[in-house]
Amino acid sequence: MGELSKKIGDDGEKLIRNFLAMIGWERALENISIACMRPQKHATENQIKGRQTHGIDLLFPQKKQLEDFRAEHVIMSVKFSQKAYPKSPSSTFKGYITDLAHTIECYKNSDAHRESLRGLTDTKEVNSESFVGVLFWLTSEKSSDQDIISKISNANIPSSLKFETIQVVDNNRAQFIYNSLAAAKRIFPTDNISFNYTRYSDNFTDRNIPTHGLSMPSEFFGIR
Repeated sequence: MGELSKKIGDDGEKLIRNFLAMIGWERALENISIACMRPQKHATENQIKGRQTHGIDLLFPQKKQLEDFRAEHVIMSVKFSQKAYPKSPSSTFKGYITDLAHTIECYKNSDAHRESLRGLTDTKEVNSESFVGVLFWLTSEKSSDQDIISKISNANIPSSLKFETIQVVDNNRAQFIYNSLAAAKRIFPTDNISFNYTRYSDNFTDRNIPTHGLSMPSEFFGIR
């Protein structure tokens, strides 16, 4: 029961889609519903009978560029508001992270996961998987402080949550990536903008990983 269109409306959906296209993620699937594997543990206060489903706003499976023989499933949650970021965001952030972590946990045992893995054209070259969450927390309020990440960096995340990595993309970080790619496009208007897949110890063995490509590694969301 994905809720992308409900949460951000047509303009917000277009913004996210344009952003994903810029980073080579235009093939991302949207509005995917998966069954909840832990109905009582994952239930919210309003779900008295337990949780039945999770909604994935956007899903992007790909073969990782910075690790050998590894598939990556990027599970994205989009939170878009016309209001300014909250002055005390820790409680809201905890709710967002908890929901996304629970979704990732159940995605691992879902039909959507199995279908995504089969959909990778080079599945035979994959011997491990990574499950990455990306939380897009965006506001259209221009007067708002555009940086929410610095305010949640010390937030207490429940130790019971099971996830590998969750990247947070706020206005500030999204704008940095957008401006960087837009500047490159202005300088080289007729060329495709590629991302560098630097060779190092973790991706040295898999020679099918190119040195560069159109798809941005999810790790780049953490670059400042």
